[in-house]
Amino acid sequence: MSGFEFGITISAEWVVGTFGPVGADKQEVARERLPEDKLVLDTALLLDEWLNQWDRIERSPLSNLDRILSPKTFRIIGAHLWRLILRNKVGGELERVLCEPQGDVPLRVLINFTDNAKPKLKGLPWEFLYCDAAGVDGVFVAAETNLLLTRYVPLAGGRTPIDATDRHEKLRVLLIVALPKKGFGQARYDVTMLTAGIGEIAGIEVLPPVQDWDQHAIQETLRQTPCHIVHVVGLCKGEPGEPKIYLGGQNGSRWQDPKPLIDALTPVGVERPRLVILQLCELEDGDADENFERLAPDLMRRQIPAVLAMQYPMPTDDADWVGVDFYRQLAEGTPIGAAVQVSRNSLYRLDQLNRRFGTPVLYLQDDGALVRPPAAVQQPMADALSIPGAPSRPSRVNAAAIGRRLRAVIDIETPDEAGAARYKEWVSSVSWPDDPQDAWLIVHERSRSDVDPDQAKRVYEELMKALVTMREGHDG
Repeated sequence: MSGFEFGITISAEWVVGTFGPVGADKQEVARERLPEDKLVLDTALLLDEWLNQWDRIERSPLSNLDRILSPKTFRIIGAHLWRLILRNKVGGELERVLCEPQGDVPLRVLINFTDNAKPKLKGLPWEFLYCDAAGVDGVFVAAETNLLLTRYVPLAGGRTPIDATDRHEKLRVLLIVALPKKGFGQARYDVTMLTAGIGEIAGIEVLPPVQDWDQHAIQETLRQTPCHIVHVVGLCKGEPGEPKIYLGGQNGSRWQDPKPLIDALTPVGVERPRLVILQLCELEDGDADENFERLAPDLMRRQIPAVLAMQYPMPTDDADWVGVDFYRQLAEGTPIGAAVQVSRNSLYRLDQLNRRFGTPVLYLQDDGALVRPPAAVQQPMADALSIPGAPSRPSRVNAAAIGRRLRAVIDIETPDEAGAARYKEWVSSVSWPDDPQDAWLIVHERSRSDVDPDQAKRVYEELMKALVTMREGHDG
């Protein structure tokens, strides 16, 4: 993957910043002692607890939810996270990089905590990291289209690279449902629908899901048919740093240490999955104190190159970032980090009054694609840090020009008169941004919710072409 990488390494005493091209040796740009501010740390920990309860409060019957659940919360905790580690020259260097985009190539921000780093720091939601320093117009590092925030776990034997699959071989996916039968009927139904949707994607083979926790069945499935992606839907709770997961009452206890799950996903002598997704459901009695995110480092030490985990619960019917569209991106050869970033950015732009954009935590040893795309599209895809065909930043056209162009496309490409009228009404009702990339995200989300999938696909493809054309300066 092309682009540049800014690395932040946090130890017990030091913060070190590095910068350089992705895949090359990085130059150390700053080294500072870790700032110590107990009040800032305590505030960040308290806000993290608040975010843990966000969805439960959102579903409450309170009439003043808009005052209780303020989007300022995300900016406040993100600014506190910045102060915790980046109120120094390292933060100044990152700020400089943010203010000076490297053309159209993506910037990746890697955060790495050493083994002796303070546990309280490791457990904070760094996906909300927010920079509002001089010269930066308030940016969530994880929510910008051309930025990628991930965590890196250095291994003693070096990184574990992703071995991309040739396009003629299908990506094999295994879903594991580790949920109680009582009280989780909707979640189980949602997983069934997700399984069916993934199975319809060209280039993906979905194995029969493992319903209910069965370590032997999981290991036997992986031995007989090694999988590229394993997607676990389950529950987690416990004291901070001591997660317990729901394992269906085996060995006399429903809640156990996560080691059986880690062992099940990495049987001896079997090819490792290239991506493990840990989807956290919400407990009946409220949000979990623990989360699947803490299982990721142990999985990576078992030579799994990429783990996507939740640091907060998310309802299964609202987990768009691990939905059909996310899998479609992977099947088309989009790198894992780019696929996560597009989904994260879409979630942020659709609803800035929600924590969902900061819920996925991406751990990487290698940010490769699971499928090897055709050579002709490999470089543009990496540079765009998006689904192939999406325009890349920076670009400013004109909001009115975008609206006119989209209405014109609808007139030309939509044979159904009623459908055309509906699309034109929708285009006219949207406050279009000046940037085709932002417009692309709006159109992309609309295409997923339209009532006429066939027509939506036709119009969607033409609108994408129009936006790409405008991005390239041939229109508008």
